[in-house]
Amino acid sequence: MQSVAQLPTEGKPATLAMRCAETLPQKQFLQNMDLKMNDSDFIQDISALLKPSLVYDIHASYQIVRSQILEKI
Repeated sequence: MQSVAQLPTEGKPATLAMRCAETLPQKQFLQNMDLKMNDSDFIQDISALLKPSLVYDIHASYQIVRSQILEKI
């Protein structure tokens, strides 16, 4: 179960936090990310967030993030 909670800001910009009752096993998380990286809608959503003039290979970038970070957590 997930919920979004407003954290106390004490004069700082508002911050949202996700609280998850369950953790996702690494294998399942990586499978989910791999599926997203093959989903054209997901790729379009991510591409829309990037500066139009930016040359960016999302698949090559994901492989670096996957091997250097995600597989180690």
